[in-house]
Amino acid sequence: MTMSVMSVMSAFTTGNRRSTGSGGRAQRGAALVIGMIGLVVLVGVAGMALDGGSLMLNKTRLQNIVDSAAINAAKAYDMSGDIVLGEAASLQSIAQNADLPGNQYFKAEFEGGGVNVSMQFSTTLEPFVNGTLPARFIRVRLDGFQFATMFTRVLGINTLAVSVSAVAGPSPSLTQNVCDIAPMVVCGDPDTDPYDDYVYGYPVNEAIVLKTGSGQESAVGPGNFQMLRLGDDAGGADLREALAGGYESDDCLSQSDSVGTEPGNSVGPVVQGINTRFGEYRGPMNATLYPGDHVTDAPYPPLSLDNNGAMVFDDPHDNLAPVPYEGVYQEAFNFNYEDYEYAYDMGSYSCVDDANQCNRRMLTVPVGDCTGTESGQGQVTVIGITCIYLVQPVVQQGNQAHMFGQIVEGCAAEGRFSQNPSAGPEPTKIILYKDPDNVDA
Repeated sequence: MTMSVMSVMSAFTTGNRRSTGSGGRAQRGAALVIGMIGLVVLVGVAGMALDGGSLMLNKTRLQNIVDSAAINAAKAYDMSGDIVLGEAASLQSIAQNADLPGNQYFKAEFEGGGVNVSMQFSTTLEPFVNGTLPARFIRVRLDGFQFATMFTRVLGINTLAVSVSAVAGPSPSLTQNVCDIAPMVVCGDPDTDPYDDYVYGYPVNEAIVLKTGSGQESAVGPGNFQMLRLGDDAGGADLREALAGGYESDDCLSQSDSVGTEPGNSVGPVVQGINTRFGEYRGPMNATLYPGDHVTDAPYPPLSLDNNGAMVFDDPHDNLAPVPYEGVYQEAFNFNYEDYEYAYDMGSYSCVDDANQCNRRMLTVPVGDCTGTESGQGQVTVIGITCIYLVQPVVQQGNQAHMFGQIVEGCAAEGRFSQNPSAGPEPTKIILYKDPDNVDA
């Protein structure tokens, strides 16, 4: 039977339509699957950007918390020399910052116990060798934080882990714009550089006279007793407040500055101001404004000066024969700076809650070139800044009031350090350092 061309074409077209309909449905199904996969990938990529941004924000907040913890730990250790107190200060700082608005998530994680907080200490910054003594650098590290994701869950990522760390420790020696300065000067030799055992001609860790009495010749000229005028201060009342610790925030000094001397002996104001640091109060001074140091022990017998200006102490075995300090008492100097540090190590003093009572016997004092000064109010050039430990309270005997101290290494102050700091017992401040073992810190 013969079929017409039209019949054949009609049959072919009909069959082709049937075949195309089945294949189209398969293609549409495949396209739907591919589209869904693409949508998931698109949401995942967008989610990674959003969750990544949230992660960076939270990591920044967490880094701020650990930075603060490291600073507080280093300050507490610097004041006390006690690693346990440093660790307690870091934990207290973390808890306080976790209570701040916006940090509730961190607080929940801390309280849930899923976060590991650790503190390490090292003598050197790089390499940072944990456990080495004496400790100079403190590292606080937080591990185990798991931030819940929102959008990247479609990729099977439900949490993102974060670890942060921070290292803090003392800065190089401060030489510029140093604040918290005591209004007195140690007259030094401008031709000598400070180094480990000496500072501008003075031996480190040995007792020296910080203030002479009216019977001795003063290095800053007749009528001057090594007291300074800082800022707008003038007279005994301002001197008393400053010696007690009432520093003005803008009374700062730098190397090469010229600073005025405070003429007159000012025995009463000196005794009243300095002795608040030992918890002794006379005149208008009180414990509320100026609490005493946690540690107020002093040498016994106390140091004094003889008529020739030599440092002596009364022999406890023969009160009629004062013994020279040099070479004798120096060897058995009871309750010196090492004893003071040991008392802090052994005591249960909180330098976090009672910071105003910690290290009150430590002074930041300028070293001056006192050559060329004359009687009356004069000028002294600052050649350096050093750290002084007050050995004992000032005893007033008529118009005599001698102040004894030790030049020691390391005291806290505010200021800027030199780009080429010298070694020696100069003040420092606690700063953050880049963690050598964590590129992100």
